[in-house]
Amino acid sequence: MIWWVAAIVCCLDQLAKLWAVRTLGSGHVIPISENFLHLRYRTNTGGVAGLMQDHPQLLALLSVIALVIIIWWARSLPAEEKMARLGFGAVLGGAVGNLLDRLFRGGSVVDFIDAHWYNHEWLRWPTFNLADSAICIGIGLIVFAHLRAYGRTVQRESHAAVSSESDEAAEISQETID
Repeated sequence: MIWWVAAIVCCLDQLAKLWAVRTLGSGHVIPISENFLHLRYRTNTGGVAGLMQDHPQLLALLSVIALVIIIWWARSLPAEEKMARLGFGAVLGGAVGNLLDRLFRGGSVVDFIDAHWYNHEWLRWPTFNLADSAICIGIGLIVFAHLRAYGRTVQRESHAAVSSESDEAAEISQETID
């Protein structure tokens, strides 16, 4: 499941970026919601929110290291952890999509989703792409899955402790009767 999700996310991301380059690359802007969302071509040589723009090679290396860690961690997940596996697939696909841009677009990533609030610069989110969205959604799914698994573990341990106390109380009662 992880690999299929990653492949789908990566392909959709690359197709969307190809569309953005061809359609929006000439400066064309498509307003989706005038006061909230536009599609606008941008490139970003940095990481999240444009950080480390002067070090695209370092970002590519960090991306490869992150991919190795993601793959290692994802492979260790049990098959029944479907939500976490879906999340890892989304993160993996998004990371590969952005790494492909860095490798084949001169160190820059194509961004085209421009979220803002009434065109106020101080209420403008950094322009992003489908890969970025998949990474964020995937991280959310992984965190939620781990919190849910932790809750189940705590509930089982609590139930086991109550059951153990009941057994001890029954043994004491039996000894008292004898």
